Parts: sequence; C-alpha cells; structure tokens
Amino acid sequence: MSATLLGLTVRLTLDPVAGGSSTSATTFPGEREVVEGVIYAYDDRAQLVTVCTPSTGHAPQHQQYHVRIIRASRIGEVVVLDDSGCADENLFGRERRVVDGALSERWTLPAVNLSSALAREDWRLQREEERYRKRNRQASALGQAVFDALDKTLPCTWQGVDIVVLDAVRICEPYDEAHAASLDGNEATLQRVVEVLRKQLSQLRESAAPAQAPLSAAPPAPSN
Repeated sequence: MSATLLGLTVRLTLDPVAGGSSTSATTFPGEREVVEGVIYAYDDRAQLVTVCTPSTGHAPQHQQYHVRIIRASRIGEVVVLDDSGCADENLFGRERRVVDGALSERWTLPAVNLSSALAREDWRLQREEERYRKRNRQASALGQAVFDALDKTLPCTWQGVDIVVLDAVRICEPYDEAHAASLDGNEATLQRVVEVLRKQLSQLRESAAPAQAPLSAAPPAPSN
C-alpha cells in the first residue's frame, strides 16, 4: 500500500483473517473479502489504511460514510476504480491494477495546520486543568454538582465545603436557598444568586429523577 493512493476510489480484496474468523457479516470464515471506497488515510508506521464508503439512502448534501480501518498486511489486491478526480460516469468504473508508486503524487490529503491543532490542544488542556482545580474532595456529590452548575454562569470558589459566588454570597450545606447568605450585605446580588441556584437545583432534581424513580415506588403489600 502506498500513500499515493490517498483520495482514490479503489476496490480492495482482503485476505482471510488469521485463525479463520470473519470480520464481515457478508463473508464466511476463510473467504476473501472485498471492500470498495475512498482511501482516506494511510499510517505507514502502524501499517493501517482508512477506507470511507458512502452509505446508501442519504441525499448528497447529507451524505454519510462508513469508516473502516484495515491492516495493510490483509490487502491482497488493489484495483483503482477512478483515478481521474472527475465525476464523469464514463470515467468512473475504469479499472486497472496498480503497484506502489504508480500513481501521481497529486492525490494527497490537505496539509494539517499543526500550529492550530496544538493551540486547540493547549486550550483543552487548560480547560481540563481548571476543572480539576475546582474539584473539592471534601464536598459531597451534591455540593460539587451545585458548584459546577453555578460556575457555568457565575464565578465560584470553595471555602472548605462552602460555595462562594461572586465573592459576595456564601452557600452552605445542604446547598439550598435557605442556606445562601450575603457576605457584603448586597441583597440584589443575593437575590440574583438565589434565583440561579433555584433554577439549577430544579434542573439537578429533574435529571436525577429517573435514576431515583424505583426508590419512590410503593412498597409491596405484606403477605398474609
């Protein structure tokens, strides 16, 4: 398999898997399997080939693909179905056997913007590190859930197991409205935080309701 096949529509004939097992529901153990699709990627180090096959039943603007990763050592034969890059039906279907290096090197995938990928990685790592720093091992599961919910819109910090919101409101266990108090006497800020807290607690109860439903079922009637 060669990287020069990238972007081409091909038919791959796969040798049987060692041990006689089958990797396809349409083939029997020991049979050679045929796969048709576009060579999307090739990992020379791992000797893996990624093939994308259009799925049926979708409009062109909503086209979906089956993605399959195949070991290069299983590929016994490669036939190029279309190496023209043109959608002309007269060109599609033209077949010829190929050997490594026989195709034009213009068939390559776009270059990866490494700096952009590294920047996204750094941003995600910073996000995860920030989330980790805001984990409180001393707080209850409910306390952490309330903290995470409030922190999405209002900056929060921990003081022991108490949640401090906007450096102005403290929420103590059991983290409900009755246990929210102002730190600076600003009632408007307190009411704003209480309203958000009330909404988040309601959402947390609704999300937990299905899991707790069996616990609220009526107990069985006593037997005679």
